[in-house]
Amino acid sequence: MKKILSAFVFAGIVATVFGGTVIDKSTKVEMSISNPIPAEKTAEMELRTYLEKIFGAYTPASANKKIILKYDAKLGAEEFRIKSQKDGTLTISGGRPRGVMYGTYWFLDRKLGVHWLTPSVEYVPSKTSVDLGDIDHFGKPTFASRLLQCSDNKFTARNLINVNSGTSKYPEEYGFQKFFGPSGFAHNLFTLIPPMKFFKKHPDIYALQRGKRRHGNATGITASYC
Repeated sequence: MKKILSAFVFAGIVATVFGGTVIDKSTKVEMSISNPIPAEKTAEMELRTYLEKIFGAYTPASANKKIILKYDAKLGAEEFRIKSQKDGTLTISGGRPRGVMYGTYWFLDRKLGVHWLTPSVEYVPSKTSVDLGDIDHFGKPTFASRLLQCSDNKFTARNLINVNSGTSKYPEEYGFQKFFGPSGFAHNLFTLIPPMKFFKKHPDIYALQRGKRRHGNATGITASYC
């Protein structure tokens, strides 16, 4: 009986000491990057903003709780890792240019319940604290190019979109890049494989119209692909 009680007492101590990470209004955001790039500064700003929206204004406490943002050269451009430490510290690390930013948005969405539904509509829960337990999560978008028909850069970045169809500008603060073909944003097949050069020898790579391979119809309308 004594052994059983001892086991329960020990388990209680372990749960207390290694119970994982608890986020509340006393949690401090710390940028652990000496020369952060614009997208990493965005991550810091957004994390501070939404922690305050969820828990209220930051209030220091003796527990010294922290969320640390770090750049990790071993991680890819959009890869991130979220890991809790035994002392309750949470680290969001990522590659460049979007890793830290994506890790921050993923954390706010999946762990704290913040959802960006449209450019002007968001859902932010009001909480006293969130017990995250122990976390060691590696994240990476499944598709290299992710397009949303929206010109709001902040909204698309928050939803982990890396191609913006509504503008030709890709601001550094959201880490955007063009992932589509190098000779144009889209509708660029004929610049990659010009019919004048390839159609005669390789008609099979062009459109099949009414049983025949063509790169344009009788009216001159192109048979290019999107």
